[in-house]
Amino acid sequence: MSYAILPLIIATIISVFFVYRIDKKIPTIPILGAVVVTLFGGLTIVFDNKIFFYMKPTIINIIFAACSFVRTNIFKTTFAKKII
Repeated sequence: MSYAILPLIIATIISVFFVYRIDKKIPTIPILGAVVVTLFGGLTIVFDNKIFFYMKPTIINIIFAACSFVRTNIFKTTFAKKII
């Protein structure tokens, strides 16, 4: 088991908490990152298999690509304008 995954999950949750305390809102990207890190990090710890955590960047890229595709082709606006 990788010993860095649990501290990464905790640090991610703490950082999202501090963003909320400072800005009184949580932007989309940090909350999505925290959810994916917690989900795949938790699966890595539970199943003691690092492949779940290695899939995290691919899953995030697929989510952003799908959102960008839908926004561009269905809503006729760019995804970047929505998240910024």
